Amino acid sequence: MTKSTNNYELWKQELRDRYLTKFPHKRQRVEEFISYVSKVYDPIGRAYLPKRLLWYLYNKKVWAMKNNTHIFIAVIGRRGGEGKSTLLHNVCHFLDSTYTPERVCMNYNELLRMTRSVVKGVKYPCVLFDEPDVRTHQFSKKGMHVKEILERIRQLNLIVGCCANSLTSIPNFIYERVTIVIHINEKHRFFLFDNAKDKPRYSIVDDIKNYWTIEKHALFKNPKTLRRCHFKNMNFSKEVPFDLSKYLKDKHTDLLNTIDEYLDTYDKTKSETTEPKKQDNSNLKILGMREQQVLNLTLQGLTPQQIATQCGTTPKNISMTKFRIKKKGYNLDVVNKNIE
Repeated sequence: MTKSTNNYELWKQELRDRYLTKFPHKRQRVEEFISYVSKVYDPIGRAYLPKRLLWYLYNKKVWAMKNNTHIFIAVIGRRGGEGKSTLLHNVCHFLDSTYTPERVCMNYNELLRMTRSVVKGVKYPCVLFDEPDVRTHQFSKKGMHVKEILERIRQLNLIVGCCANSLTSIPNFIYERVTIVIHINEKHRFFLFDNAKDKPRYSIVDDIKNYWTIEKHALFKNPKTLRRCHFKNMNFSKEVPFDLSKYLKDKHTDLLNTIDEYLDTYDKTKSETTEPKKQDNSNLKILGMREQQVLNLTLQGLTPQQIATQCGTTPKNISMTKFRIKKKGYNLDVVNKNIE
């Protein structure tokens, strides 16, 4: 078949003939598909995704529109550099021709802010969550608020793509809604798993989630898993239809900011732990004469044996006295000469 980069019009005609031959009873659907492809790629003059993936994505969007729902896609690599972001950029661009790298989000604040912005003028808008921040715990106050929003986000008809090096690196709020997983191997080939295409179980993505903690990336090489794969060993373009320089710069800046934030927090915590703590004397209880004597001798640096000798008692009794002093709120580890 002709490549779109060599002769785009001939490629499009062959694409049309291919699906009319394959689905003669779906002529209207095929014509609508070709019109959609033309709308996305005619201004560019070439395609960026494999033919079968284009047909699949188009029908997935039609299904989402018919059912008034959303689509959550996870793209998983292993060590970085496999092309996760590149593939997801092209997928998002085909599903939403208005998509640009400006819609890439790194954390929940950016995701919700971007969602609030794009839903005003675009139906079924695409947003990309690129190696997102996972620091927000799902049961924290902020996490519960985000979860509440995402529980109702279906009505906004979003198409959300998330790329990460591990399934467990996907924030829980997104993870729960993912029904399509794309795995890219070290040879720059992708494998697509979709619950809706997993007959008769319709649970391949759920099963991948369940077994991920045990098998990790080896799960995608398991023959039982591969048998339920919708697309296997497919190649894709390393190019995208827009300039990524600003996106890459922002991604680099976000990483440096995250590092700086961690170092600032670490340095602050370290300084707080190394500084000697001053004892708060406002709520201290009154000591007895023996307790006061033991406290004074302890603060002078005497050992329990030396204190016992001066007080005419045993070290065991001194230890019991120290225990009572601590229960009254005094810190015997800090020398505070103001205590009388």
